[in-house]
Amino acid sequence: MLEKDYFKVIKMEDDIYRICEPQNIYTTVVLGKEKALVIDTGHGFGNVRKVIEEITDLPLIVVDTHSHLDHVGGNYNFDEVYINFKELPNYYYNQKEKDLMVKSFEKLLKNKGIQMWPDEFDKENFLTTTTKKFLPLEDHQIIDLGDRKIELIEVPGHTIGHMTFLDHKTGILFSGDAVSTSLWLYYENGITLEKYCKNLEGLKKYPIKGFLSAHVQKILPLRLLDVLQETIKERDPKKSKIFIHPRNGQQALIYKKEDEELGKIYILYPISERV
Repeated sequence: MLEKDYFKVIKMEDDIYRICEPQNIYTTVVLGKEKALVIDTGHGFGNVRKVIEEITDLPLIVVDTHSHLDHVGGNYNFDEVYINFKELPNYYYNQKEKDLMVKSFEKLLKNKGIQMWPDEFDKENFLTTTTKKFLPLEDHQIIDLGDRKIELIEVPGHTIGHMTFLDHKTGILFSGDAVSTSLWLYYENGITLEKYCKNLEGLKKYPIKGFLSAHVQKILPLRLLDVLQETIKERDPKKSKIFIHPRNGQQALIYKKEDEELGKIYILYPISERV
């Protein structure tokens, strides 16, 4: 597919845009009167900046929720990107897996016909690009876009320095991979599930009305916090399957719960719990 067809732009209410790449990878753009906030930059296989500049000509504040490859790959398209500096060691470690990621997607194309990049994708250039300049994000920092303020809330769990972004205009928490219907909580640089549950409890004090995660298009309801806590507490290693990461071979346990409103809830957690 051509790059002009690679990105799908979805306009939501309240000047929120979502830019989708194959396999539900979302970059989110939040418009204020004076500036626009760009949350995550996708895989970087195409130039997401071009798409954003067709949406708005406002000055851009670009932020990463965390350092995984499907959230930071397009950083190189921007002069500077904000991130929690706790994520930097993980960022540079993950950069070493870019070639493995490309190879896994080449295999996906061969076996299932799923193409993860536009025809113009320059593999060699992609493998050698990196973020030009990082600037720090801090817990409870406020980003002022003009007529709307975004509050930063650190939610460790998926990664140690994962940041979420609360739009006080709408009550939406742009939650990256920290709060979603699928939680990957087995990484070595994450935290225990018990501490993660406490972090979810801490979110309940904020005026959150819903969640927009990095891999789900619709706004998820506030009760998702309770459902995630319940799922983690009731997890059973004996009823969990073994998950093997297709790129790096890391193993985890995966536990599934059905919810009438939310559908399937997945928790991936350390395989060491299966004794």
